[in-house]
Amino acid sequence: MSFERTVILPVDPDTAFTLVTDPERLRRWQTVACRMNLRVSGSYRFTMSPGHHAAGTVTEIEPGRRLVLSWGWECSDAVPPGDSTLYITMEAHAEGTALTLRHEGLDAGQSSGHAEGWHHFLDRAVRFAKTGHAVPDEWNATPEPADAITAAEASLAALQLVVHHLQEKDLQRPTPCTEFNVSQLVDHLAGSLERLIAFTGHVPAGARAAPMVDVATSIVIRRPLHEVAGYTMDPLNAPVWYRNISTARRLDEGSFGIGARAAFEARFRGRPCPTPTCSRNMCPAGCWSWPPRRDRSRCAPATAWRRWMAPAPGCTCAMTGGPRDSASCWHR
Repeated sequence: MSFERTVILPVDPDTAFTLVTDPERLRRWQTVACRMNLRVSGSYRFTMSPGHHAAGTVTEIEPGRRLVLSWGWECSDAVPPGDSTLYITMEAHAEGTALTLRHEGLDAGQSSGHAEGWHHFLDRAVRFAKTGHAVPDEWNATPEPADAITAAEASLAALQLVVHHLQEKDLQRPTPCTEFNVSQLVDHLAGSLERLIAFTGHVPAGARAAPMVDVATSIVIRRPLHEVAGYTMDPLNAPVWYRNISTARRLDEGSFGIGARAAFEARFRGRPCPTPTCSRNMCPAGCWSWPPRRDRSRCAPATAWRRWMAPAPGCTCAMTGGPRDSASCWHR
């Protein structure tokens, strides 16, 4: 048996195709979380509601016209991943797009159960296409979650809805977390999710690894090279000339050189970040670098600083410097 229903979406076919293939839009009307490798034989995984995960592969793609997926449910003996087939077609209509969803390969009982679900989600698709706004889904409520993962998925569903409705005027408002305003808390939560993925050593199919960023700045200081080098190489002077560093202290004794350790109290994304580090390279003629050292009990910028100093034409000294690698913040 099969299930089939057609709905009219007030958008063009290309936009309708995006609504059913783009993870960012799918999360607004159908899924809590989703991953889709949009190519023939590419895999997908949809968290349809907390604790319920559909999975399969893409078998046909015609952008703006047709999408075919093998369909099933993880941990299901009745309809395991890939056991049935989902056909989604889009045709131009006077009011936008006629989107038809047909689900084949189900028995009578399975067809009835899936019909309830598809009616629920197609109604949400129409509402989202009309308004452009996500609305709460009562199916994501889990009064008594079965396990920690299901509880986390329910929390994610609620959090995404809140974040989606944030406006510019909300970003500086305080939150129950006294160290963060709204903007900082969103950055912190997003960073935490990125780090959790990174800890697994896995980048989901279709995702792109975060790009590395180099930023360089330069100034001309009309003082002798050895004076500038000596002043900037002393970590205890950092709070005077480095805007984001509030305090600095040495973690060892003796003369400053390669292997010397220091700790900076900096501010990153609006909150304090203690950063212990160790001098890696040093040259009295004018260069030194600090690789990142991560304090796993607190947040710290994953940034390595290098500075190079050399005489500039017509001047006594020139200094350039900047972070090496991506500037990010993490919390564990």
